Amino acid sequence: MTMPHEVLGTPYDGQVVQRFLAEQGGVEADIEDMDGELYVDALAAGLCMIAQPNGHGLDTVIMYAEGEEEGYSAYEGPLPEGLQMGMSRSAINAHMGRAPDFSSPKHDSWDLQHFRLVVHYRGGILKEVAITTDR
Repeated sequence: MTMPHEVLGTPYDGQVVQRFLAEQGGVEADIEDMDGELYVDALAAGLCMIAQPNGHGLDTVIMYAEGEEEGYSAYEGPLPEGLQMGMSRSAINAHMGRAPDFSSPKHDSWDLQHFRLVVHYRGGILKEVAITTDR
């Protein structure tokens, strides 16, 4: 199974991304250019992937819980760092083993070795996970 962080830095239309999407049920992805950023939306898989115009491949992957973002189904694949949708904020902080590098009322983020992990909460429960190399 391809982990979400494995698509970072790869071409949005490359084999790694195609395999990742196939593992999510073979969903189709829509590609939209928004001011030079390419958004690869796989609504049925609960995924949004973003590539910058610099040619360095995907730099962000966003995974949604059911109902978190309009039009997106629930992401059901593996989450980074062993997280699970629906975990509480306190459980995530304990699981990560250290305080977040940045925290606000609605999200926490950790700068890890190869990417930044950002978790978004609604009502103190994990509802969205983003990983990015755009720090």
